[in-house]
Amino acid sequence: MSTERRWLFLVLLLSLVLNLVPIWWGLPNYDGWAFDEIRPSVVLRGLKRHFSGGWATAYPPLHYYLLSVFFWPALAADAAGLIRLAPIELTTLLYLIGRLLSVVLATATVYLIYRCSRLLDSRPTAVLAALVGALIVPSVFYAKTVNLETPYLFWFVLSLFFFLKILRRHELRDYVLFAAAATFSVCTKDQAIGLYVLSPLVLMVALYRYRRREEPGVSFFKVISDRRVVLSALLAVALFVLIHNWAFNYHGFERHLRIIIHRSPSLFKVYAPTLAGHLAMAGQSLRHIAFAMGAPLALAALAGIIGAFRERRRKTHLLSLLLFGFSYYAVFISVTRHNYVRFLLPICLLLAFFAAAGLADFVRWRRLPRPLAIATVAAALVFCLLRTVSVDLLLLGDSRYRVEAWLRDNVRAGEQVVAFGRQNMLPRGVQLVPWRRIHRHGFGVAAQLGADLVVVSTDDLWKERERAFYRALESGELGYQRVLLHRSVPLFNLLDTEGIFTNLDKLNPEIAVFRRGAGSGPAAPQQGGELPARRALPSRDSPEL
Repeated sequence: MSTERRWLFLVLLLSLVLNLVPIWWGLPNYDGWAFDEIRPSVVLRGLKRHFSGGWATAYPPLHYYLLSVFFWPALAADAAGLIRLAPIELTTLLYLIGRLLSVVLATATVYLIYRCSRLLDSRPTAVLAALVGALIVPSVFYAKTVNLETPYLFWFVLSLFFFLKILRRHELRDYVLFAAAATFSVCTKDQAIGLYVLSPLVLMVALYRYRRREEPGVSFFKVISDRRVVLSALLAVALFVLIHNWAFNYHGFERHLRIIIHRSPSLFKVYAPTLAGHLAMAGQSLRHIAFAMGAPLALAALAGIIGAFRERRRKTHLLSLLLFGFSYYAVFISVTRHNYVRFLLPICLLLAFFAAAGLADFVRWRRLPRPLAIATVAAALVFCLLRTVSVDLLLLGDSRYRVEAWLRDNVRAGEQVVAFGRQNMLPRGVQLVPWRRIHRHGFGVAAQLGADLVVVSTDDLWKERERAFYRALESGELGYQRVLLHRSVPLFNLLDTEGIFTNLDKLNPEIAVFRRGAGSGPAAPQQGGELPARRALPSRDSPEL
């Protein structure tokens, strides 16, 4: 095995470990702690309806199909009595299966980055590109959840591989496989369509130049009607129609469109549709890219882009990748006028190729002694590695585990516990009362429910009425006293989420627990590891299982 292949193996092993730990975060549970994670119950509802008859969600159906295929052995074994699992145990098993699929796809994406980079540069640079891709902070988080970021990015990078192969030799097989992978990406998450707006034009121009070398007088019309273009376009349309199940679920497709056109955009538009608004959004996007990649790798990507333009004749194929990012930003980010860090993940993956080129150029820079250059690059990579490890440490030491242990030890027999806020921000095993019920019933709802203890995530107080409720709890106005306020302190945390729009700021939330009665203080530790029986609402997902 060559040195480069050994390094690639180590990079893939590192990526696998970073993605896999801790895949059990927040489990067992009916609802995961990750926002927008696909719940098994949603997949099961789709299965019961055969994903037809008006079935629809906010996302396209492809990954739901994949999940149902991987869920099937566990569901069949449970139905046949080969395994006997309680509803929450089955749900947890399905969560783990879905998350394992994400881990595999995320690690495969790192390998595909290597393969793409090999079509552009040397093996050492390709290994660097894979390492940069493995160290993108949000990717490491989403690799261990059942969110759609990991699968649609896998299909996207796979399509890049065939795109680069097309530019090298223009074979029909590569055109067809590019069209298929691109369609799979779009049918996994709609926003991926922004990545491909310019790619047909780029490919036709490249094909025109390629054919002109063989047929000097070839017209552009012949290029458009070339069987490579026609067959790949027809395949993309056919796959799109087939995956969206127009034959048996066209009304579901229409419902999906209504959701993404009318409801979803209203959640995201933050910046004004003016020059000043777009400039502010561009500045925030740069901050998000630096957060996702780490400042050293973001600077290396900038250096790589500058270097690629300086050598544009030799690095034309590398520069062509920027068109995917440009079209994505123009068609999706600029239209939604918001940019969560996760929205910029495709651009970060594209920048991984340029960051690797920038790092390789830095090592070869003659003005700096080679050992010093290598040490500098190594230090930058170690720093970015520690940033990704910070994600896993936050998940491993999540504050909710400690609060759950405190509740097990301090809730007295017969006492009622209620929690206020979104389920994703709260410990498991306590009754969830949504904020809208607090608004409807007033601040006395805790007493009306007979709550002896109230659990609140202080990081989830977004509206003034929520903050007012919390102030009333703290002041004793509602007859409660705070007995616990906890946020875990990890071994280290190099992630600064201040001013960053990311779900990573919801990891390890601060949790407060209040007990009814002034001066009551914490209860004596209770023997046994379970909460005592109390009036608790069943999970909304449990009937599905």
